[in-house]
Amino acid sequence: MFKWTPYPFVRFTLAFIIGILCAINFPSTFLNPLWLLIFMVVGFLALYLGTGRNFSPWISPLLGVFALFFLVFAGYYRTIKYRADKNPHHIIHQKNNFDYYQAVVLSTTETKGNYIRSRLEIKMINLEDSWISASGNVILIQPPSQNTTELVYGDLLVIKGHPRLIPPSPPGSSFDYRTFMRYQNVFHQHFISPENIKVLDNRPPNMIVQFSLQLRKRFERIFRKYIKGENEERIALAIVLGMREQLTPELKASYAQAGTMHILAVSGLHVGILYLVMLGLLGWLKKGKVGNWVVATISLSVLWMYALITGLSPSVFRAVIMFTVIILAQAFQRQSNIYNTLAISALILLLINPFMITSIGFQLSYIAVIGIVYIYPKLFLWIKVNNYFLEKAWSIVCVTASAQLATFPLTLYYFHQFPTYFMASNLLVVPAAFLMLCLGFGTLLFSFWPLATAFFSGTLEVLIRGVNKLIYLIEFLPLSLVENIRINAFQTILIYIIVIALIALLVTKRFKYTIIGFISCSLLIGMNLYQINKLNQQLKLSFHTAYTGGKIEFIKGKTVFNFQTKVATNFSNPPSQQFDNLSLVIWEGRTFVFIEKPFRDAPPIKGSLEVDYVLIRNNSISQLDKLMAYFKFKQLILDHTNRKHLTNILIKQAEKLNLDYRSIKPGGNLILDF
Repeated sequence: MFKWTPYPFVRFTLAFIIGILCAINFPSTFLNPLWLLIFMVVGFLALYLGTGRNFSPWISPLLGVFALFFLVFAGYYRTIKYRADKNPHHIIHQKNNFDYYQAVVLSTTETKGNYIRSRLEIKMINLEDSWISASGNVILIQPPSQNTTELVYGDLLVIKGHPRLIPPSPPGSSFDYRTFMRYQNVFHQHFISPENIKVLDNRPPNMIVQFSLQLRKRFERIFRKYIKGENEERIALAIVLGMREQLTPELKASYAQAGTMHILAVSGLHVGILYLVMLGLLGWLKKGKVGNWVVATISLSVLWMYALITGLSPSVFRAVIMFTVIILAQAFQRQSNIYNTLAISALILLLINPFMITSIGFQLSYIAVIGIVYIYPKLFLWIKVNNYFLEKAWSIVCVTASAQLATFPLTLYYFHQFPTYFMASNLLVVPAAFLMLCLGFGTLLFSFWPLATAFFSGTLEVLIRGVNKLIYLIEFLPLSLVENIRINAFQTILIYIIVIALIALLVTKRFKYTIIGFISCSLLIGMNLYQINKLNQQLKLSFHTAYTGGKIEFIKGKTVFNFQTKVATNFSNPPSQQFDNLSLVIWEGRTFVFIEKPFRDAPPIKGSLEVDYVLIRNNSISQLDKLMAYFKFKQLILDHTNRKHLTNILIKQAEKLNLDYRSIKPGGNLILDF
């Protein structure tokens, strides 16, 4: 029977996480500082009175329940207070548009797609020729050009214009960018031309981050100097320095399809390799208490220096915090189990940033480590290997399988794909990643000695080239990647229940876990069949808008027809007739009129045509009574291409005429289900 007693910090951390999740899903603040203070005072008195020698047996569990509830409330309150939009000075509360604002650059400039992006922190805004204090983070987006302003960390800017709220993602999109940025306390973005940006000064908000970025820039120049191959250079920068923005989409896709993308993202794997190297080099010092502290001090210094080298990226910061707690526990010679140690490190990270719980990297890192800690010993003991090299190979297989078994439900949920040959590829690539890191560190460590640097960097380049060829080979194997796997959160939980039941069955040999697994599997299959049937029967018209454009899609079952581009996937194009100023579409027994341009004289329709929907675009109509002389329609749709002032006028006219209407704001969506 499972007992919670040996895992106090696991209980505490889970309670804190429940509070965070409540704050994320139910953000209306029902908890204020006064309530929390009262709760803390009552809790203190309860603990004080309950710690006497002669208290009733029921008080102890009651105090435990109280402590857990306190941590739930603490997690909730910490999350609410961490939200940037709760600050009354945040620009999200600014009703009036401002003409200029001052902001500080918080990140290095990176290129994504066809745009150059930087993250800014707003300091002041200009309202009616007066500067006032303000707050808020903004993603500044510049189109690439010869005049693009090169921004660096700490630049103080004056920017003309005002940011806009990040629009929602298109319907059915697998990635919700707006929610992703909201969890990073970013609510706005600003598309801007370089001439509207002026750099006033450089004032780094954090000197440690400034030093870290400068150090990484210096090491980047070393790799660029000695590694000549373009792809090899990019892989080296990603693996050693965590500079993934240099990777091409083709490289990312190849490594993802082989199931080895994790070696390109500097994270727990890389920090763990560095820690193992330190233990191997310093193991002879671990004699007595003093020796333990010497090893701990050197190991921590090296790990935190590596965090600085990688620009204090969130993934490395998480991993270093985790290993810091483990190293300190070993230095104090505490016999705490690894689960408590992991829980402490997670609690520290969530206290710093509660929204880290939403990070895919955070979730995968901890679940992978838990999977390795629990599953690996059981897998490794299944087969006894006497040969040293075969034993190491079997160990890598077990570690990879343990991590993959623990994380694959989450990877299916987030990435909708599964690499078939991950076991074979990781068996070869993970040891290669170990060598790459060692050679990369050697390149940096001996950068003062050109001959040694050339040796380490040259060997690193040859190794990366060989690994790339292996990755390309695996990519082109048949059925190397299973794609388009769509599961929801509940289905993910069901898969985890099945995995846990299977492991418990193998460990305990108890039949009840077979029943649990069978019920969960039946529910999962039933839900999948229901979703497939629902998907095959769907019939809808989707309007998606964005600040940079929009699209209209006819959706039937699994097939889609894009009205703008006339692109269809296994779809019979809906019959339509194009005129100079409008399009008439008949689809699935419904008639649609898309008015694109103003009428010169009259629409090319004689009489009053009965239709189901009329879509007004591009400021083509200003008087609805004139439109009604030509069309009788059930619903009017106004999209984002109309001017805001004209849209408001048309809405008032529609209300006066008792017309059913829908208005789509810039960045908004509208789905009509039939």
